[in-house]
Amino acid sequence: MRSAGRPQPPTKLQRLIEVAALATWISRHLSAREAISVALSQAHFAPDVVGIAAAARRFFDKSLEELDAGEIAALIAGSAGPSMYPDRPERLRAPRDALLRKLHDHGLIDEPTMQAAMERDVRRFK
Repeated sequence: MRSAGRPQPPTKLQRLIEVAALATWISRHLSAREAISVALSQAHFAPDVVGIAAAARRFFDKSLEELDAGEIAALIAGSAGPSMYPDRPERLRAPRDALLRKLHDHGLIDEPTMQAAMERDVRRFK
């Protein structure tokens, strides 16, 4: 039974309906590139870090434009489970490399860029 005075958090079903409605709106109004840009600008990379530009500054002390392909891939791969990586960045290698291969397979980065990024160690987050 819900109390009358305080707003209650949404139920799982309500949240799923909201996500489905948002996904439908995005697919009708934004290009894939725009949708990815919006998602990355709103993604949570740590409890106090929202958006890929803030994550670039927090974890690499660089602007987003200064990041290389490997650093961007590490941030994106790490966003799936940000609490898993700060103390064990080597865990990021496999998901980072998988993302780099996908970027290469889709023609978004060339072979030398992919190879160079994969050869570098996963840098320790600050």
